[in-house]
Parts: sequence; structure tokens; C-alpha cells
Amino acid sequence: METNPVASFFVLPHEVICLILAQLDPASIARCTQVCQRLNSITRESHLYDYKKTLALANLVDESFEDHPEAGAQTRLRRLEAHQAAWKGFKWIDTEKYPLARVRLWEIIGGVLCLYDHEDGGFTSTRIPSVHRGIERTKWRIPESGRFGDHPEDFTIDPSRDLLMVLHKHVSGNTFSFELQPLSLETGRNHPNASSTPLRKDVEAESYTEWTYDMRIFEQFIGVLCISGESASSLLVWNWETGDFVKAVEEPMSFSFLNERFIVYSAEKYDPDQQGMLPTLILLDLDPSGRCGEMHLELPVVDDSVEVLHISVHTESPPGSRSSHLSQAPFRTDFHDRLFVVCIRMQDYRQNVMHNFSLFIMLSAFLPYMEEMEGSSKELVEHPWGDWGPENSKLLHVDFPDAWACFVYGLRAVVMKPRPESAPEFPKQFHLFDFNQASIRPGVNDGSNAQVSTKTVTRDNGFRFPVASALPCRIIEGTLPEAASAIMLNEDALVTISGDESDMTIYSF
Repeated sequence: METNPVASFFVLPHEVICLILAQLDPASIARCTQVCQRLNSITRESHLYDYKKTLALANLVDESFEDHPEAGAQTRLRRLEAHQAAWKGFKWIDTEKYPLARVRLWEIIGGVLCLYDHEDGGFTSTRIPSVHRGIERTKWRIPESGRFGDHPEDFTIDPSRDLLMVLHKHVSGNTFSFELQPLSLETGRNHPNASSTPLRKDVEAESYTEWTYDMRIFEQFIGVLCISGESASSLLVWNWETGDFVKAVEEPMSFSFLNERFIVYSAEKYDPDQQGMLPTLILLDLDPSGRCGEMHLELPVVDDSVEVLHISVHTESPPGSRSSHLSQAPFRTDFHDRLFVVCIRMQDYRQNVMHNFSLFIMLSAFLPYMEEMEGSSKELVEHPWGDWGPENSKLLHVDFPDAWACFVYGLRAVVMKPRPESAPEFPKQFHLFDFNQASIRPGVNDGSNAQVSTKTVTRDNGFRFPVASALPCRIIEGTLPEAASAIMLNEDALVTISGDESDMTIYSF
């Protein structure tokens, strides 16, 4: 006698069926409602479909349904709707100021603000609260106590892996030794997962060289870009868990990790066909078994009278996949796709003006080119701008700050409105750029005052030819209670810098 598979499924307890349905995406749950009346009733009554659909439209994913099934879909949906209403209206719940007079180094990553006090040499960390996601503000301090040696050159953090990575510099003649110290973000002690092998690399430069740094963590990799005005910049990449040195790259302007295998860095090259300078994004494989050398994704050629001063690449790395420090929040940002912001600064000597552009690209746009590299054995693969850029990016005349660079999170980025030259004060208004394509589809209306930007064409602004770009985005304007010189973004907060840069304010949702 044959067993009815649908009938057998309903032998399971109601709670187990809900846990199974919770693993599905909205489209799959919608199909389940068509299987039979009973499954339709379970799906509708449990609010799973509404919850999952609302998550997708907000670029969020459920975090801990299996661990906390008592907080059912209906409860989570109410919290999610309150969370989204707060963000749409920019109605923050909590405000806290942090003085910056003694702060020399700082970082905001993964919902944690970490400040280094240059007077007493200690680190102070704050977990940014969220009423709607159930995260409480917690603060802790790691005193110097001799554990950090001389004042650090720089540092970065990965709260999801309890990681504080501190950079030191040692000088001997023209040799600069850069050494990384992997520590616990909670205790300041040596990180238990880090190799005992020192993370150290020597770079040759003039003895008077002054350095600045850009540090990024992605899973087990740490990249340090050492930037000098006198010598060529150097990108150094280690596996901090094994202690192995992975890669050195000479003369990148900026970099970011795409995933555990690929990085993207910015550079400039001369194009003999165009007889002009080409800003370029270069994809590089960190896997030693990879056979493809480099892939160049070319940006629009600049005019003869234009000098490219800098190209910086910004994104927020996702939490570690093997993390034991994930929060117990009911939902979080979905990092399957994320936004990269490429800031291009150019000097136009003919017009005697500066041009500041930002190119917005999603991780999904890079995926076909990473797959192409995996299957290629060529030393160099080049793709002109017209082949990859216009449909996969958005070029806007937006000037993001250099110093306060944590302005992108998930699929969103934030910037203060431009300050008119005649204005005596900094502005209170800001723009939030949202590239979540699910919320831009026709028929989707979230009730916000968003302006949808589709195809744009940039003319006569430093590029040799008109530049078209068609990636849709929503642009939402908000107003702060106080004027600010810069604004940044994290999962649960807007972070602003005062006009005189004396303090930081966190507006949390």
C-alpha cells in the first residue's frame, strides 16, 4: 500500500513543520501554499510568508529561528515592521556622543565602535544598540598594560570572530618591518585561533617615509595596504590563522576583498588605443592554484587635461562564516550581495576644477568575471568599460569623505548633501543610496520619499566621452537634528561627525 507523502509530512508536529518552512525563500513558501489547503493554512496562520517576503524586500535574512523558535514568525514580523518603519522615517531610538579629542585611531565594523586612546594606549569598544533587533549597548575596555608595545600604527576588527588586529612598524635604515598582532577583541589577549607564527613583512623605502594604512579582514585573511607619498604603495595579505604570507601587490591605490579567493584593487594604466589614462579595477586570485594572472575591468577613459588623483574601493565585509560570536538578533543584513563604492578623484587642469565621482557596483556584477578567471589560464584578461560597466553600475557625481570612510553597509551607502560654498555652516540633510533591487521592482512601494534613479549619463566632467550607467537605485533624503561634516552607516545606526570633528554621534535604531 502506497504512502501519501503529503499525509506523512503532516505526521510531524506543527512546530517542526514551521521550522522546515522557515528554511525556504519567499517564492518557495508561496508555492507551498498551493500544495494543499492544510499547508496553505499553516503557512498563512504562522505568518511565515509575510515575514520572509518583508525580509527580502529589506535585504535582510532570519538569524536564529532554529535557536529561538519560541519567537515565532508573527512576533518577528512585528519587530521587523517596526525596524523598517524606523529606518524609512529615520526615527532613531537612541543617541550617544563620543568625544574624539584623545582618539587617534577608530573603527566601526559589524555593529561595534572601537576607539584607540593615544594618551593611555587602551582600546574602548561599544556594541551599538538596537531596540528593534534586541541588541543592548555594551561597553568594554582593554587597557594598554604593556600588551600593545609602542603605539600602534593602525588596527582593524572583526567582531564576529572576536578579532582585534593591531599593526606595528619597526624601522632599520631603509627597511620597514610591518608586523600584525592578532588579539581577542574582548580580552586583548592573543587570539586562540591565530597562528603563533609572526605576521611580519619587510618593505624597502626611504628612511624618512611617512605611511598611512588601510586594513581589511575577510574570514581568515587580513590585507594591509601601506601607502606612502614618497614610495610605491604595497598591499600585503596574510592568512592570520595559519601565519602564512599569501600575496604582495605593488602600487595599488586601494583594495577590498570580493570573497575568500579574490580581491579587487584600483590602479591606473595607459591605454595606447585610446591614447589616454584608464582608471582600472583589477581582480586578483589569492589561490596559488589559480592559473589566471589578472583581470582588468576598465573604467571610462579620462580626458587629456585630467589627472586621476585617487581611486578608492569601499565595502563592508560580511561576518565570518565560522563565527562563534554571532548576535542573537532575530534578523540581520543579507550579505549574499553587497555594495562596492569606487570613489574617483580627478583634477581637471583645463577647467581648473576637481571632479569627484562615485561608481556603485554590486558584488553580483563581479561574479561572472571571477568565474571566468577560475576557468582561464591567461596571464591577463581585459574587459573594456562598454562590455561590463554601463549595465552593472551607477556613476554619480557624489563626493564621499576620505577620512570617515565607513559609509557603506550591505546594499546601502550614505553621504551628507553637498555644502554650498556660500553656506556658513555644514548641512543637516543627507542622502541614503539603496541598491536593494528587490525594493526597486515595479509595484513595490514602501511608503518612503525615495527617488528612483535608473539610467544616467555623465557629460563634460573629466571623462573623454559621455558615460552611461543604468544600475537602478533609490535615493532617500533625511535630516539630522544637528549639522555634520560627515556621516557613516552601520547595520543599526547612522554615525555623524561634528563640523569641527571634535565628537562623533551615533543615532541607533
